[in-house]
Amino acid sequence: MDEETEGEAEIRRIAPPKELKKARDIVAWLRKMFESEEHGEPDLKEARNRLSAYLAEDPEGRVQELIGIFREESDADILKVLSGAILRNQVVGSDPGVLKSFLEIAQGDADEFRRSEALHFLTGADGFVNEFARIAGADASPEVRAYAVEALNRYVETRTGDPAAAAAALVGIAGSDADPVVREEALKRITARDLSESDRDRLAAILQNDASLDIRRRAARALGDPLPKDSKWAMDRLEQAYAGESELKVRRTILDGLVNAGRENALAALQRVAAVEPKLADDVRDYQEILATGAIDWSRIKEMKKEREAGRNQPVEETEEPPSGEPDEQ
Repeated sequence: MDEETEGEAEIRRIAPPKELKKARDIVAWLRKMFESEEHGEPDLKEARNRLSAYLAEDPEGRVQELIGIFREESDADILKVLSGAILRNQVVGSDPGVLKSFLEIAQGDADEFRRSEALHFLTGADGFVNEFARIAGADASPEVRAYAVEALNRYVETRTGDPAAAAAALVGIAGSDADPVVREEALKRITARDLSESDRDRLAAILQNDASLDIRRRAARALGDPLPKDSKWAMDRLEQAYAGESELKVRRTILDGLVNAGRENALAALQRVAAVEPKLADDVRDYQEILATGAIDWSRIKEMKKEREAGRNQPVEETEEPPSGEPDEQ
């Protein structure tokens, strides 16, 4: 027998039989397919499309049927298929009653997969900052809390709903959650420019005190992107953190933040930190010379920095841009 080609060796995706029209029949078929490994894997996209077609015939009459099936289901893939079919429907996908049903599941269902997928469904819907924040602060499952944080991040990223309230909630979660994955997720989108003075202080405390190197680096990036009026405050906090930091990677990220926050006004701070960490002397000198050229655009500064590192064969570390995108010129 000829050897299988790479394409032939791929898992077969099986579409639901055409005679299956009703939602419960399609879901029952999915369960059966997942329980049996004899025929390949079900085509989840086609199953979702089939459920979408079923729902489209009578959206208002059938949506609660699909939500009822969702409440009974515990398989994560089937839950995604069900929620995806509802979300894609233009009639009921954003209906207040449907959103309320999914919020009830997210807040109190016994199954963490259902709670997580309900939060995924609600991500992007306006008006749930407080509800997402409560779930992120109280749910026993770190996976569910991470989904709630993701939903809060969407408000900050898209500047919809109440991004300021979402950012305040996120910095609180970043400073208090027991799980480092959740804390790091909470810092993925916020920057100092999103926060009140008291919340900026909380962010500075995370930079100085969190046990996780990765979280301290995220806090440094966030502090390094303040509003122009807060740049001196940010530089002072970053310089203070630099002096107390023991990890070289974190110090390098703090250095980046100093320059991003202050641009040409960071030269005096760079002079002061130069003697603190001899291993970063080249990085400090790079920034001093770049700023001396008059460069103030952060993306251009980083480009010039990478060119200098490549010129001396220094490994170039990929760093994330500030979450808010291009910072204001200062």
